[in-house]
Amino acid sequence: MTKASELPAAFLAPSPSSKLVIGFDNEGVKLGRDGTLCVMQLAFDDAIYIVDTIEGEENLVMKACKAALESEHVTKVIHDCKRDSEALYFQFGIRLNNVVDTQIAYSLIESQEQGKKVNDYISFVDLLAD
Repeated sequence: MTKASELPAAFLAPSPSSKLVIGFDNEGVKLGRDGTLCVMQLAFDDAIYIVDTIEGEENLVMKACKAALESEHVTKVIHDCKRDSEALYFQFGIRLNNVVDTQIAYSLIESQEQGKKVNDYISFVDLLAD
């Protein structure tokens, strides 16, 4: 599992001069407001990091990730962000910022093409197939 010191410096100390776009996802038990976030996955251009959000003294790795997850200078691309966002906030006090949710993007595109509001959920696998 990834330690805070192994994460890219540009991620740990976000700035306007080093804007990042990362893929982002969480896994957990009943992920959401009342569940437990267990693993966070961060995908960069050159590496993927798996972060254990449970192990470790006082969740130092999550404290280290907070600035990047809340930063406007790091774009987080994720599919179906609602439960991930709830878990981060209620478990770690992290308020996500600058998120591109591919499920919402898909719904908006479908709505524009069909000329009406579309509320259908689409899984990430189905989105890729479409």
